[in-house]
Amino acid sequence: MATVQGYSSDASSDDGITHTKDSDTFISRTQYRLDPKPEVDSDVGVQESIHLAEDEAEQVRNYGAVIEKQHIDPYTLKQKLRQSKRTTNALSKKQKKRKTNDATSLDYKGPWESSSDSSDNNVEDPSEASDVDKEYESESVSEATETEPAEKKVTEIFADIGTIYPGGTYMHVPVDCSINLGKNPGSWECFSPRKAVYSFDGHKKGVNKLEFFPGSGHLLLSCGNDGEIKLWDVYHKRKLLRAFYGHSHAVKDIQFNSSGTEFLSCSFDRKIILWCTESGSIKKIIQVNAIPNAVKFNPNNENEMIVGLSNHKIYHYDLSSPNFSNPIQVYSHHLGAINSLLVVENNKRFLSTSDDKSVRIWDWQIDSPVKVISDPTQHSMPVAALHPDQDFIALQSMDNTVQVIHGHGKFKFSRKKVFKGHNVAGYGIELCFSPDGRILMSGDTRGVAVFWDWKTCKVVRKIKLCDSPITCIKSHPQEVSKVALAGMDGKIFYCA
Repeated sequence: MATVQGYSSDASSDDGITHTKDSDTFISRTQYRLDPKPEVDSDVGVQESIHLAEDEAEQVRNYGAVIEKQHIDPYTLKQKLRQSKRTTNALSKKQKKRKTNDATSLDYKGPWESSSDSSDNNVEDPSEASDVDKEYESESVSEATETEPAEKKVTEIFADIGTIYPGGTYMHVPVDCSINLGKNPGSWECFSPRKAVYSFDGHKKGVNKLEFFPGSGHLLLSCGNDGEIKLWDVYHKRKLLRAFYGHSHAVKDIQFNSSGTEFLSCSFDRKIILWCTESGSIKKIIQVNAIPNAVKFNPNNENEMIVGLSNHKIYHYDLSSPNFSNPIQVYSHHLGAINSLLVVENNKRFLSTSDDKSVRIWDWQIDSPVKVISDPTQHSMPVAALHPDQDFIALQSMDNTVQVIHGHGKFKFSRKKVFKGHNVAGYGIELCFSPDGRILMSGDTRGVAVFWDWKTCKVVRKIKLCDSPITCIKSHPQEVSKVALAGMDGKIFYCA
């Protein structure tokens, strides 16, 4: 069998190919070298050598060659030679990337360093690899330390509280006001406000909820789409006192406990946080698996709370339990996202509204509603408000009306009490009563505050505040006609 012209082998002169001792593949282990041309008499054997070479080349083209005792056809031989050339080029490029034998380099080991040019010595030294890994890990740790952001502040004070409140804390009810803030709410006759007398800066991306400090109302708590909760001074300089930064997304709902020492918040980041009002610190955090839309303390035991979620369920938590993040009860009869929660019937039960257009009344810790208010012609009622006498419950309806049900017994609709004259379709706009229950008030999608007389169901007054929807409204618990309103505009309007 003919061999490849110009090649010879140390192992076998018949093959014409040089083999390594531990060769596994043709590409990585087979090496070629060029033998010198045979000595031929220039006068006698020139023509004979030329003819011999042409014959051998023709045989290789026609019949292939014998390599490693196997016959290789011409096409396969050409492919293997091409692959071998690529491998050689890759090795040469790799060697170029390695460090050079420069005496000025700190990595130069001297003339006794082992040569890395041999193809049999391509395996990396394990010690060198470990050194490289350690160096890489140290660099990664240093980079992570340098790029790690500073710990985010949970709260921030914006006013000199000591100068505003002589006691050094805003938790004490001020006594230097022109009005007694310690009297019982609802013990005086209230009227509708006439105009906006002041506006707070509020939240840049819109306000979602307002809450006056329980009893006295000397502080105003607000939350918004900027993910922040803010505490405002109402009676002195009307400035921002403190901000709370525990949430990363828009805050949906907030609520004080009965003493005002703590409050709850829930957000689109699926967190429910229990805050300390005075220090601004976080006491408890609960992560839920759905967006919480509403949160309420249990007035019978303020270590407990209920949360209405977008997954159609209401979770009941005990914050004093070691496993406070696990609900002690789940109320799961709704078919749509929970919109609002309201404690009714002298704190014996609570009410929930939902996107399924139903209203349900529950006993505490019993997953079976005692009353379901639903009708095929009934519109969604996202917000509910309790009359101060607790005899009636007002429901904001998406047909631009306010419906009223009885606050106890069978919770039937009061067909005689239907309030009209505002536009709320598409928005969950709050309702509120004056402390004496004589005035019912609501926001509007056109930036208007609407006030009705509770007995006659007639509109008493409308106040134009802005061009954006007014979604939040709260009556001051100690004033005759003071009301706080806010909405998509971001400002908080204080009307009197």
